[in-house]
Amino acid sequence: MDIEEHADFRLDENRDREGWGSRPGMGCSVAGCARPVDSRGLCGAHRMRMIRYGDPNAGTAFDDESLADRLERGLPAYRPVDACWIWQGAKNDRGYGQIRMHGKAIYAHRAMYEIHVGPIAKGLELDHLCREPACVNPAHLEPVTHRENIRRGLNCKTSPASLARAERCVRAWKAGRS
Repeated sequence: MDIEEHADFRLDENRDREGWGSRPGMGCSVAGCARPVDSRGLCGAHRMRMIRYGDPNAGTAFDDESLADRLERGLPAYRPVDACWIWQGAKNDRGYGQIRMHGKAIYAHRAMYEIHVGPIAKGLELDHLCREPACVNPAHLEPVTHRENIRRGLNCKTSPASLARAERCVRAWKAGRS
């Protein structure tokens, strides 16, 4: 959609330059949005979407796109069955892939597992057998209890807990030598 095609982006020759395109006292022109107008008949969020994507509704709804299709976009093009499928989309601070669904961030590996394998039983969580948090390959995921997941992580030499233990050990050793 071109910026001039949007109904509320038409120029009004009689408006002064400062108030150009604004509608004081009125809400955003996008259906269902009641936020105050920032400029050109749109609130700040919808105006930024219009500037970035050419459509004030871009990135707000995925009604025409299934979760499986959205997950597919976050995967590498070449995916050998036995290799890690590293999530290419957003990740949290611990490296786990995330995707938004109904306005809420969910883990990409959980969504991938549920689509390809089935639901995760209540009380279980997914263990990355490969120890790569960004991996979403369902073959590398196993439902286990939280206790088992922690136990497996502690036994892994590259787990955060193991690395923290090793760092404490090295610091203690260095302190003893000084």
